[in-house]
Amino acid sequence: MASCRDIDPLITAYLDGEVSGAERSAVGGHLRDCGPCRARTADEEAGRRIMRERAAACRLEAPAGLRARCVPAAPRLRGAGWFVVRPVPIWATVVLVCAVAIGGLFAAGRATTVFAAELAVDHVKCFTLFGRPSAPSDPAAIGQRLKAAYGWTLAVPGPSEALDLRLVGGRRCLSTDGSAAHILYRHAGRALSLFVVPDDTRAPRHLAVIGHEAIVWSYAGNTYVVLARESHADLARVAAYMKSIIEAPGS
Repeated sequence: MASCRDIDPLITAYLDGEVSGAERSAVGGHLRDCGPCRARTADEEAGRRIMRERAAACRLEAPAGLRARCVPAAPRLRGAGWFVVRPVPIWATVVLVCAVAIGGLFAAGRATTVFAAELAVDHVKCFTLFGRPSAPSDPAAIGQRLKAAYGWTLAVPGPSEALDLRLVGGRRCLSTDGSAAHILYRHAGRALSLFVVPDDTRAPRHLAVIGHEAIVWSYAGNTYVVLARESHADLARVAAYMKSIIEAPGS
């Protein structure tokens, strides 16, 4: 039987119906026999259902002129999926859902601010479901798993005692167009994410999105985003450390 570690990166894609027949069989078999993974999967399904219901309750409209400019983009946005699972008061959840929904509607194309907001939602969702304390993770092992599962060759920054940075794990997320690698960390005990979006390039940015700071840059044809509830200076130090590893010769 496949292990929990093997199954974990597949669960989001499994719920989205984006796994192969063999992967679906493997996940289904594991969930039948593994109570903790089955409960976590059920939680994610329930969270999606709640978010769809709350999103449907949002009744916010853009000005007529802005709607007219965005209508041509609607066919590209129709059917896009996103969700967030977080045990917070309903008012906070509705605000978050509406903010992301409005951002996605108003964007003609994938503006970097909207892109970062989507990743912030995934950051909250993944840490709620998968960011529990665990034994220290091995960056080489995470890189090997992501390469074996998705063909990504990534330099995964390891922990740093000097920065009080701990590596929690790595998985695949599907909130952006296509998919992204999501590497989870704890920085001084706080949740911090590194997203790697293959085959995507963007101008360097430092953004504030839905309560989070995000530093965006591109290297070797991929876009990298470091994101957390941090001060500008603290996040910049972590981003500089990660860049030094990601962009090191031979990495």
